[in-house]
Amino acid sequence: MIYKEVQPSKDLQEYIQNYWKFEVVENSDKTFPIQHETLPENTMSLVFINQPYFNGIRIMGPHIEKYTQSLFPNAIFLGIRIQPWLNIHSLTTNKVDILNKTLPSSPEVENHFKELQLVTGFDNFTLFEKQVVSFLKRSTIQKNDMVKFICLQLNSGKSIAEITSQIPASTRVIQKKFKETTGLTMKQYANIERQRNTWKAIMLENKNPLDAIIDNGFYDQSHFINEFKKIMKRTHNDFQSYLASVHMEFH
Repeated sequence: MIYKEVQPSKDLQEYIQNYWKFEVVENSDKTFPIQHETLPENTMSLVFINQPYFNGIRIMGPHIEKYTQSLFPNAIFLGIRIQPWLNIHSLTTNKVDILNKTLPSSPEVENHFKELQLVTGFDNFTLFEKQVVSFLKRSTIQKNDMVKFICLQLNSGKSIAEITSQIPASTRVIQKKFKETTGLTMKQYANIERQRNTWKAIMLENKNPLDAIIDNGFYDQSHFINEFKKIMKRTHNDFQSYLASVHMEFH
């Protein structure tokens, strides 16, 4: 299995967090289908899928719990992570309604990307981005600058109290606008970011696990383990072994 993340061009970074690709290579050592589990996501993705039983586009909402997907040989998933401070009307008008859900995309979206030939080995992100640019240009997009500020501050590890103290509005108003825009509470968003950053540090940067845990705001290893079990319903050691079976690339 191969997982890859690619950064968008500079002009699109206001709209796109990253592109991601997940491929399942046929392997005689594996028993299919594989029950693949991923960490929660604090933003939505537009996902292009080519599996033996399905070929199409789905909208994956933010997730505060693990996401499970049955995988088959030679399957490929290609995703666009949308920046959480945006609302693209052709995808959804209410992210709270798609929390922990994946839904069919609209005929408009399907038609726009109908020329995309998605097969295993796909790697032409330059061509793909041209189609994304065209899609964004014809879309109605709303951006919330306050929510963008909060997301970027949370991404950097700032506390919610520290962030909200800098905004001239009541905490209740801030919380309401943040959830309306992202589909999540600030605490949910921060917890997901912390988990994902910890695992990236451990698996990609080869950081000492305890250092990665402390650096990302957990009090100690027990705190991290307990929070992980709440969302994934499995042990962190088991999940780490599973991740080790996936080849990961970040560009």
